[in-house]
Amino acid sequence: PMTSQTLIMKEVLKDNEEINASGIKNGDTLRLVYNFGKRVKKLPNQKIKIPIVTFNTNKKFEVIVSKNIFVYEIMQIIQREKGIDINKQQLIFHGVNLEREQRLNYYNITHEMHLSVTK
Repeated sequence: PMTSQTLIMKEVLKDNEEINASGIKNGDTLRLVYNFGKRVKKLPNQKIKIPIVTFNTNKKFEVIVSKNIFVYEIMQIIQREKGIDINKQQLIFHGVNLEREQRLNYYNITHEMHLSVTK
């Protein structure tokens, strides 16, 4: 079902958006994230504070987000607030590269757990 699907190019594509309005061109790669066999339900919107360290400069900053946020949404925040291109980011938690289409709670990331971002 459509409610179990998310289409991602550089960011999540909006429902009901026309292809030409989304900037998709011939040769672009799209990723379809599907929640296999599970019903999609509204998740509680509990906010958590995530300290982030930039790997190259060792500068620290914090974001306050829902623990159910997608990794790519955090990458969008980093791009917007710190100017690090989303396509050059890699988020790391305990040595694991986080996949864009996963939610933070998939990795059991909770309040005050640190992430690193490389560029």
